[in-house]
Amino acid sequence: GQFRGLKLERRARRKIDVRVQQQADHEDRAGQGAKFRQHADRAQALYQAGMCYERLNQNRHAVDRWTTLTKIDSTSALAEKAWSRAGDVYFTTGHYTEAQQCYQGLVKHFGESKGVAVGWLRIAQCHYNTSDYAGAVEAYSQVITRYPDHAAAADAKRGIEQALYQLGQRKDGEATLAELVERFPT
Repeated sequence: GQFRGLKLERRARRKIDVRVQQQADHEDRAGQGAKFRQHADRAQALYQAGMCYERLNQNRHAVDRWTTLTKIDSTSALAEKAWSRAGDVYFTTGHYTEAQQCYQGLVKHFGESKGVAVGWLRIAQCHYNTSDYAGAVEAYSQVITRYPDHAAAADAKRGIEQALYQLGQRKDGEATLAELVERFPT
């Protein structure tokens, strides 16, 4: 039972690594003319490898593949997903500093995307979870002012109130929340 499961997991991990290496070898053999397509193929292989590792609960390996993808091409559609997924893995495992770095990459490279609202929300939650309540208030404010119609704005409004309460500014929290609700009704 358990031995067979470990054996299957190792075999799956080897297959994933072999696919990524084959893609890298193919890129090395190919000429410069197909450089763009090679990057896209390698990015796709890295993203898929990360997904496979995540399904195997090998989060460290998944994040490694996704961060490699973002280094190859930080602005592609797959990079947006990779920044977000890596941040989510770090966030759910309590690695808030690393999660924040991933979400900041998402915000930096995809500032106009609606998915970035969730990135800002997660940055705020990382600040909050590390007791940086002032940083949380600032990031929550970004969600509300930049994406007032996004579903994340409602969570950000509650987050501001909680962060200000933690800072000992309950009345300010209520006033700030009322002001934001008035300015940005959802």
